[in-house]
Amino acid sequence: GAGSMSLGGDGGGSIRIPAAFCGIVGFKPSFKAVPREPCFPSWSTIVSYGPMTRSVADARLMFSVVAANNTDNAYLDALAAHAQHPLPLVGQKIIVSEDLGIAPVDDDVRQTFRAVLHLLEVAGAEIVHDHPHLPSSVVAWATSAHYDSWSFQKEKKTPLKGLEKGTLETLHFGASLTEDEFNAAEEHRAVIHAAYMAMFERNASSFFLTPTLGLEAFKHTRRYPKYIGSTKITNPWLDWVSFLYDANLTGMPACALPMGLGDEGLPLSIQISGPLGSDAAVLDIAEHLESLIGWDNSPKDSLKESLESNDLTKPQTGPETRAT
Repeated sequence: GAGSMSLGGDGGGSIRIPAAFCGIVGFKPSFKAVPREPCFPSWSTIVSYGPMTRSVADARLMFSVVAANNTDNAYLDALAAHAQHPLPLVGQKIIVSEDLGIAPVDDDVRQTFRAVLHLLEVAGAEIVHDHPHLPSSVVAWATSAHYDSWSFQKEKKTPLKGLEKGTLETLHFGASLTEDEFNAAEEHRAVIHAAYMAMFERNASSFFLTPTLGLEAFKHTRRYPKYIGSTKITNPWLDWVSFLYDANLTGMPACALPMGLGDEGLPLSIQISGPLGSDAAVLDIAEHLESLIGWDNSPKDSLKESLESNDLTKPQTGPETRAT
């Protein structure tokens, strides 16, 4: 409740990951729906800017504002049309996959995701189980992103002194890649896009539902989790966000929203995506999901509630004194 909304930049999940871990809505629009310039030039073909909010309605509102400077009015026209006639959920065909056939997923995520699918079916949606039948896109994503970062750093001759360890590791990894590897990764983006278009076409649907992440938030001292399910997350690719790369590499819109709490009492998240340009329709389905799930993200006086729950509104002395 510290703020109503924030702007995020998502090149590999940086809207959707924090939204998922914090129990809020994060919407990565179609690539170029929100103007990029002026901004940091690296990752120029994978980053989309978009809203992080407490509700899908707020995300839609913020998107309508930040997309307003786009010379292509199609996004605003679609938002206006859907405001008058939002897509119904009854009879809507939605493609679903709880693991893409390859992604590690914790049991609490699977069970919560399946519970949401049940809610959708009861509400009249038609559920179709399928996925793009692709291996993880982590290699293509990491190659494109890290080579691009290193190339910009090298061209500008920006000093590396003072950068934190993780950033230096990222740049050194980019420096180890070749231009041929980068070009191959860029060409593979067309393969990923074709696989998604084929999935949408064979199922006569424009919506794809997955978990956003396969786990709850891990300890804040770590840059990545040790395990998801029984899968150990290891170098060099550290593939723990398998559900997120494809929307960046294809430019598709994707909306993450809370779907419940996991075994450790932390938020879990569900993601709805669609073909490039289907932003308004994706937000329609996301709003239906939000209503079915019933997650309460209304602003609260969380500090007051925390104090009251810990009896810190009363003077305390001695060794049993607690602090938040």
